[in-house]
Order: sequence, then C-alpha cells, then structure tokens
Amino acid sequence: EKGPGSLDGEAKEQLAKAAFAITRRYGVPFIVNDDVELALRIGADGIHVGQTDELASEVVKRAPHMIIGLTVHNKEELERSGDLAGIDYLGIGPVFPTNSKSDAKKPIGVEGILEMHYLSPLPIVAIGGIHQHNVKELLALPIPGIAVISAITKAENVEEAVHQLLRPSRTILSKIKKLNPIVLNVANAVTPQYVADAISFIGGSPIMFEDTEDG
Repeated sequence: EKGPGSLDGEAKEQLAKAAFAITRRYGVPFIVNDDVELALRIGADGIHVGQTDELASEVVKRAPHMIIGLTVHNKEELERSGDLAGIDYLGIGPVFPTNSKSDAKKPIGVEGILEMHYLSPLPIVAIGGIHQHNVKELLALPIPGIAVISAITKAENVEEAVHQLLRPSRTILSKIKKLNPIVLNVANAVTPQYVADAISFIGGSPIMFEDTEDG
C-alpha cells in the first residue's frame, strides 16, 4: 500500500488488520513493509525495511521479537549495510524489469542474484519482475526464497497463477525423486540429521561424513 493513491492513517491500519486476519487463518507470517509503527501497533509477525527507511539496526532494537528483513540491491549496498545482527533475511532485486515500483532500480539479473547469494551472510529472497515464464531460472538456484507481486495480484485467476508459479519446482522435485541421486555430504556434528532429512524429503539418498578423508 504505497505510492500515489495509497491508503494511510486509520484506513491503512484497517486494511493491515484485515490482511493479518487472513494470514493468521492460513498460518502464514504477516510482514509489514516499511511502516514500523504500523507493524508494532498491530503486533505483526515482522517488518521489512529498505535502504531509505528507518535503519534496520534501530528496527532490531525496537522489535527484537519480530522477523526483520532488509532490502539490498547490490554488493555496494550490502557492504554499506554494516552489522546485520538481528536481521533475518535480505530482499534482493529487482531481478528482472518490473512495473510494481516506479522508482525500481536497474535489474541485476539471475547472475546478480547468484552473486548476492554467495556474498550474503543471511538467507536471501529474490524479488522484482518474477512471473511464471522466468521463475524457473530462479528455482534452479540455491536461494531459499522468491517474492512476487503482480504475478499474483494482477492475475485474472489467482489460484491458477499460483499453480503456474509452483509448477516448475514440482517438476524439478519429481525429476529428483525419479533419479534418486546419491548425495555425499561433509557436515559438522550438529547438522547431519537435518541435512539428511532434507535431502531425503526431496528425493535424494544422503551419505553423511564428518571428515573429508572419510570419503
């Protein structure tokens, strides 16, 4: 709810509360974008801030119990962001050209997202211009999250739009399960079971080592 013609004040708060009630019903976390005061007032699950909003470090102090996300567009902004303690994830983009924001920055592309994934100390969520025809490019990357706006909100059939966005990932998973690849892993003494369970869940067969020489 941003830009020309957007709601503010009481009307915006009522919209947020109505949306929050829906996400609660489906067990989905509700994260407010930019408006820290609103997020705190309604007791949202999280707050997401950009480079020109309130400093993320200050938001962490004000809402240590919340999920906190920060927008970062490139390597330089990541370096300028400094200490990321208390921040849970980074929103990275735009990946592709987008019409959702009139002031959107230059797209960084799939290569840019992959670079940011390896540079970031936090999980990243790709956003910007993602739709059913290009989402497969991102699903092939080792990133944990993808965010869309227009691909769902402007769809004539929302249910079908969501189905189309998820279809490539289901196809990838079905191929993995069919191949049942053996996956060799070197992990510490804490994580092997979690990693093995995750690999088994998507259709692989994990072999776990604690030392590279064991292989």
